[in-house]
Amino acid sequence: MTPELSWSGISIVGDMPWGLHFSLFYQTRADLLDVIVPYLTAGLEGDELCVWMPTDPSAESEAIEGMRRRVPDFDHRMERGDIQFSRYDGFLDAEGSVDIDLAIAQWDKWEVEARERGYAGLRGSGNPIYLDQLGWKNFNEYEGALHKFMAGRRMRVLCSYAAEALTAADLLDSAQTHHYVIARRRGQWEVLESPALKQTKDELQRLNDELEQRVTQRTSELGRANDELHGEIEERLRVEAELRRSETYLEQGQRLSHTGSYAVNPTIREFTFWSPEIFRILGLEPRARPLTREETYEHVHPADRDRVRRLTTAVIAERRHADTEFRIVRPDGKVRYVHVYSDPVMDESGRVVEVVGSMIDITDRKRAAGRLAKAKRTARERTLEHRFAATLEERTRLAREIHDSLLQGVTGIALQLRATLPHLGDAPRETVASIRAIVELADSTVRDARHAVWDIRAPALTQKGLLVALEEELRRAATGAAITFTIKGTPRALSAPLEDTMFRIGQEAVVNAAKHSGADTIAVLLAFRPRSVRMTVVDDGRGFRADPAGGTQGGRWGLLGMRERAKRIGATLVIRSAEGKGTTVELRARSEQGQSNRGKLSTRRLHRAS
Repeated sequence: MTPELSWSGISIVGDMPWGLHFSLFYQTRADLLDVIVPYLTAGLEGDELCVWMPTDPSAESEAIEGMRRRVPDFDHRMERGDIQFSRYDGFLDAEGSVDIDLAIAQWDKWEVEARERGYAGLRGSGNPIYLDQLGWKNFNEYEGALHKFMAGRRMRVLCSYAAEALTAADLLDSAQTHHYVIARRRGQWEVLESPALKQTKDELQRLNDELEQRVTQRTSELGRANDELHGEIEERLRVEAELRRSETYLEQGQRLSHTGSYAVNPTIREFTFWSPEIFRILGLEPRARPLTREETYEHVHPADRDRVRRLTTAVIAERRHADTEFRIVRPDGKVRYVHVYSDPVMDESGRVVEVVGSMIDITDRKRAAGRLAKAKRTARERTLEHRFAATLEERTRLAREIHDSLLQGVTGIALQLRATLPHLGDAPRETVASIRAIVELADSTVRDARHAVWDIRAPALTQKGLLVALEEELRRAATGAAITFTIKGTPRALSAPLEDTMFRIGQEAVVNAAKHSGADTIAVLLAFRPRSVRMTVVDDGRGFRADPAGGTQGGRWGLLGMRERAKRIGATLVIRSAEGKGTTVELRARSEQGQSNRGKLSTRRLHRAS
């Protein structure tokens, strides 16, 4: 019998357990209703199936009215069958005695109905008709059978008897077949216990005291054990929290460093563990199960796949460390570079029991190293270019100085001496011969000086000629822009100063367009005419506000240098530009008809540098 308690509705009884079988001896109908109405009302409120077998219909009507006043939805509850009214007539045989088997079967039917319909249990009450002495004995046997039947079942039964119809001996008999008896004496309700019940309660009290003592002792022991367990749990929770924190730190560190870890079962040669970062390196969403070996190889670049397979086999077969780099291909087609470390884990016998390793995404590092190497190469090239340009500029300056000063001076001396020779008529022959030797020496010196000036000019011009040297220099200078190089007319050799000036001005104009104006395209035109030559450089860059006075163009000393170079050889330099409309640099110079040395050249297009 479950110890679950619920309210009986009877103040003198209080809460009652399942399986309770007790009786009521009343003197008046009011006494009966004073107990039955709250008893059944409490059953309805406790969601129990209620059954009452009243003495007569009038008592039933009065009880219904009493419960209707207490239970707001009583009519609905009665219509639904939450409370049922029955008669003892169904328990009697042909001779008017109680058929015990039939009666117990009916109680069993009600108890099953309560269980199947989902009630908390069954609450019943019976009020038999007038019993003579022979009928009481039969009914008391029925009560004993019911008492045994109720043991361990979710049901409670209150049996009520009219006190005037029974004797004191009947009351004692009832106490033997019920847990206790309620009776009104001197206007007060009292509970009468049977000797067996009293003895049982005393025994229960003793057992309860022993149980409480044991419970106290066990509680103390459990308290100590609980404290120890609590300490162990706290320690375990602390360790688990530290482990989770460490795993979080490790995962964050792996994400920041793009480093993942893994483990391989050497027997089946399959992955048993992947950290989330391995999935991210491969461009996949992290999941619980690693990819299979073959699925993993699908992400290795085809050119590196065989090498990775051989290395994986060697780690297990040769029991050695592996350290390699290879490429992977992500699902979106992007190629990444990874560095993989693998180490075999061996037992005491030297057998490989596991392979552990890590994978690092080194794509950014390799690309940065490539950019750094390229930057170093570019820096070295620019340094050499600047050094070469400075050397070339100095050589050109020296050539110009030799030409403009020493060479001109020696030429003047030779001319003066040659003009003096006709006036030496009476001079000694030795003097005339000496002067003639001096003139020849001066002419020889001028020729040697001219060769020296030519040799220290721009090597590209002296070795390749203007057109080839200019085209190569513009290709180099036009980094990031597309160039068209067009020649019109019949190319011919020009004077060294004119070629040098065209080379320098063309170089400066293209550099300005490519590096400073943001031009996408540059067009260079060389037009040869019988007595002149024209070079035009046009770009589609951002342009600038040109200075009509030909000043420094707001700090643009390169433009001023181009003007000075043009002026030095008597050429005309025109610079046209406007903000947002590009720039045109045009050099026009007179040129004597020379011998054609290259023939007609077609238009060349120099592609945009990568």
